[in-house]
Amino acid sequence: MAKKIFDYELVTYKPTNFQIVPSTVNVTVGCDQLDSNHLERFLIDGGVYKELQFYREQSNADVESWDNAVGKMDKPDEIKKFTDQCEKMLKGKVAGVEKQVNGLLDAAWEKEKKANTACLKYKLTTAVTVSAAVLGLAKSIAALVASAGTAIPAYIAAAKAVKTLATEVKKAFESAESAREDLQSALEKLAKDEEKAKSTVSAADSALKDYNQKLTNARKSADELAGKLDEALEASEKDKLGDTRDREAAIDKMIKKIIELNEARGQGEGYADKAGAIIKAAKSDSKMDLKTLNSYASKAQAALNVAKEIVTYASQLL
Repeated sequence: MAKKIFDYELVTYKPTNFQIVPSTVNVTVGCDQLDSNHLERFLIDGGVYKELQFYREQSNADVESWDNAVGKMDKPDEIKKFTDQCEKMLKGKVAGVEKQVNGLLDAAWEKEKKANTACLKYKLTTAVTVSAAVLGLAKSIAALVASAGTAIPAYIAAAKAVKTLATEVKKAFESAESAREDLQSALEKLAKDEEKAKSTVSAADSALKDYNQKLTNARKSADELAGKLDEALEASEKDKLGDTRDREAAIDKMIKKIIELNEARGQGEGYADKAGAIIKAAKSDSKMDLKTLNSYASKAQAALNVAKEIVTYASQLL
């Protein structure tokens, strides 16, 4: 018997403020007289894939909306009540999938028999199973709910702020790296301009000024994140939960990454200093050497990668 078997996850969005075990649909169709390619076309023509895609898009939109809502909550009991309601809604949404898919398979088979009378003698076997979706609190929030300690709101508020600030830090360093690339381009044009036209020099000056400003903004963002991490660490030490060590370890990783980030930013400042010296040399018709920038450039670029890692670690605090 030819068979076509496939699994399909109804939720692919990955929330950061709660945990989810997505519902999976398993569909099996089989027929002695039809090959697997025919069964594949049968599923496509019957609208099974299209229907499951529709359920996935709707479920992903719901989960993303709930994730954003939880991200704005500070009270553990409020978060638990909301996520419990979300789980019921999600289970209700997927409950009708099995019936809907079976209905599509039956309708498609009836259509197939009308189009090909030989199929009247064939027997199609189908099986559709749907695993229940499970939605729950992130590990640390669940522990916070269970403890009902006075430091809970402070920790959650600080951890959520850390997550938000981490994203801002990444954006700040993306902006700084973009400005550095613009500066590099301006310096290369300046090096090629034998006449050292005023407009070319001015463009390099402007690019350097912009890069310095973006670096300053990035430093301020990193400093603000470090301060909020201290608040989260202090609140974590006060709540005395069973998973305090795990959360403090995650915070410690972030602190080390911020130190690494600041070191990379320092290379960016070194790059800016060298760029300033090159522009000054151009103004006095002295020899320009862009090679001196290379040792700083790669290390300055590394700051953006570190900033991206920090965003990942920030999501682990809740």
